[in-house]
Amino acid sequence: MILHTTLDNYAFLVILLIWIGSKAMINNNVTHHHSLKRRLVSLVSIIILGVLICLVGYGYYYYSPTQTYQRALTALQHNSPAALQYFNSNDSHLKITLTTLKPLRNYLSQPQHVQAFKHLLLTKHGQLAAGNHDYVFQKTGHHDVLFNKYQIMIKPVYPQIITNHDHTQLLLDKHVLTTLNANQYQRIGPLVPGEYCLKTVANFNNQSQKNVTKMIINHQTPKINMAIKKISFTACGYPGARLYLDQRYQGRLNQHGYYHVKAYPWHTNLTMMQIYHSRMGNVHSATTDICDDNNDKIGVTYPGVINQVDAATLIKTMINSLSMANTNDYHDLRHFFVNGEQNASYRYFIKLNQHYLNDTNIESFNYVPQLCTVTPLDKDEATVTFNLQTNTYSANDDSANHSQVTYIIVVKCINNNIHLDVEQRYQILKIVKINNVTKQHYRNA
Repeated sequence: MILHTTLDNYAFLVILLIWIGSKAMINNNVTHHHSLKRRLVSLVSIIILGVLICLVGYGYYYYSPTQTYQRALTALQHNSPAALQYFNSNDSHLKITLTTLKPLRNYLSQPQHVQAFKHLLLTKHGQLAAGNHDYVFQKTGHHDVLFNKYQIMIKPVYPQIITNHDHTQLLLDKHVLTTLNANQYQRIGPLVPGEYCLKTVANFNNQSQKNVTKMIINHQTPKINMAIKKISFTACGYPGARLYLDQRYQGRLNQHGYYHVKAYPWHTNLTMMQIYHSRMGNVHSATTDICDDNNDKIGVTYPGVINQVDAATLIKTMINSLSMANTNDYHDLRHFFVNGEQNASYRYFIKLNQHYLNDTNIESFNYVPQLCTVTPLDKDEATVTFNLQTNTYSANDDSANHSQVTYIIVVKCINNNIHLDVEQRYQILKIVKINNVTKQHYRNA
């Protein structure tokens, strides 16, 4: 909208200058004395008009919102004093300096934050509202009368900090800010919205304890808990997975999939992540936030990796579909396999089922699946191991046969929509291994 208004003004000015120039030429043409001097004056007038048009056009371009934003960003990222001219605030308590702008510079060190900042300023510009907008691109005056002046208006933050010990020092970016008392919110600010390092330090039991948190402070974080405490909990996951707290390696989960974390210093942004090493390489879990009241078991999720419950459902539903199929109709079964009928594992299970259907010595049969393990394999893939017991009943006598086969298969995530059924989110990619065939024969008395 601002850019369109600028272009409209520029177009009007260009037309005006062209009209003035044409009038001058007409006046010269109707003059009775067409001297060389007059022609030179006309030529010079046209050149001057052209130069003026170019200068005005460049001025509108130079002072446009997009170019102003780009100069402001470049100056800020280089910590240049020139950045100060591009920022302003309606809050008289906020003094804008390179030091107070440092948290914004830290925040914009991440490319995704730069994109979000640009989107906010260039698509949501307007008057500084009472809402939770940290920054607004706003017209604040003019350059050389003709050109609009735009600045990035800062709406400072006044967060409230709370801790759990009296006489706790609060440090902001390594500078002592104030002293806090237990369980009492204290307002600090004004702060430029951005990335800060908060630290609380307290002495108790003759020991110095601290809580250090690197976080983004804006209007979405009005209250911040800087309690100083240590927490204990049990991390759950896959046996052998490496455990990281705040990206620091702690150890490996034991054979039962547990790791006992004891008296670990807690802070507001404490996170846990695990890495499982499969035959395909390292598979990273999602990051899990650790709350200060956690003292039990805490697990993680691996994006795109099927969990135990869903794997059991998928296998059971697939085997049910297989057992209900007749000789010619396996239409429903194909939906459980990647590429459907083209999948070799799909054809394997059809062949298995056909074997029992075509055996005239078998009166009836059924399958009993049992899930064993699920482990991450790769991005959006998991290795699933399950036992399949097949019970066949003789058509000639009262005997029965029970055989069990262990399958190791790869299950792939095809859709991350958690609202869909399991078979719509996961499919069987292939059978990796078939082993442990056991058979038992029974004769009814």
